Amino acid sequence: MFVIQILMPINEPKKHWFVAHFEIQTGVVTFYNSSVTFAHETRDWYLLMRSCLETRLPEVLQQTNVFETKGINPATYRITFRNDDDAPKQRGIFGDCGVWACIFYTIWRMGSH
Repeated sequence: MFVIQILMPINEPKKHWFVAHFEIQTGVVTFYNSSVTFAHETRDWYLLMRSCLETRLPEVLQQTNVFETKGINPATYRITFRNDDDAPKQRGIFGDCGVWACIFYTIWRMGSH
């Protein structure tokens, strides 16, 4: 079985949950976020999280021989980010984000993405 995509729960500590969908071949990480999203993100935590994913995902792929197995050139491989602007948004202000993260997982599992 070959993995082509990975769904990851992302937690901004004590604040918010959302889901990241990582397409291995393309390096695209799509965020499914039930809260407000911005095309140009400036919040420190989000910048740090993106920097971590941008650095660590290729390291994991290299260490697990995914680049070799999938014929991907690690020298030119880049992680890029996008927001799914069509993702449903939560209405409540407290505690809904975890429920929405589960809903996003369910949508992917059912193939309705």
